[in-house]
Amino acid sequence: MAEKKISRKELLKSQDEFLTYSERTFNYVVEHSKTAAIMAAAFVAALLIAVGINWYLGYRAESALAAYLGVVRDIKPFEDIDPKNAEAKMAALQALTENYSGTKPARDALLDLGSLHYRLKQYDRAAAAYQKYLQDLRPEEESFKPLVLGSLAQVFEAQNKPDEAEAAWKKILDQSDDLLKEQAYMGLGRVYAAQGQKDKARQAYQQLLERYPRSTQAPLAEARLSALDQ
Repeated sequence: MAEKKISRKELLKSQDEFLTYSERTFNYVVEHSKTAAIMAAAFVAALLIAVGINWYLGYRAESALAAYLGVVRDIKPFEDIDPKNAEAKMAALQALTENYSGTKPARDALLDLGSLHYRLKQYDRAAAAYQKYLQDLRPEEESFKPLVLGSLAQVFEAQNKPDEAEAAWKKILDQSDDLLKEQAYMGLGRVYAAQGQKDKARQAYQQLLERYPRSTQAPLAEARLSALDQ
């Protein structure tokens, strides 16, 4: 059988089809190359943003720490405090909590604010500082919770708010570890005794003696039990 000859017209048509396919392939590659380039550019931009954010956060944290240390380095916790000096310190600490919100130094500044307000008998402000710290408590700060609750309970006692003080002391007893639980029983006994609830006060002191017989608080608990019986 004779081989069919391809006419010039058919050859030209075939050439056109081949060229069309090449163009389509080229266009596809170009189009997807643009997409890949855009994705690569977006990745680089995101990486630069992440690096920039990390740098900024690190710089901000260092600045916050420097500011915090500059305020608290000469505060003596067990000495009489000059009211004017304390007011200046508290203003600086308050500014730190606002300017560096979210940083660890700003969180620590709340506790220092609570302590200074308490020492100046500014109990409402002291309670507000401690409550704000507890309200925004972070997982890594859980170990400090009993200490802050204890400070808050003492503020409530100073304000003559027995219900709030009782609630704060009881929250310490609800914690998984023993930190400050001896003081919590003493605090509950003190709150109940002040309200004339001798049975509850006696129970609190007795629980301390039963659960922590070697506690440094034991002699005081025994003395208060004796006083309740008089």
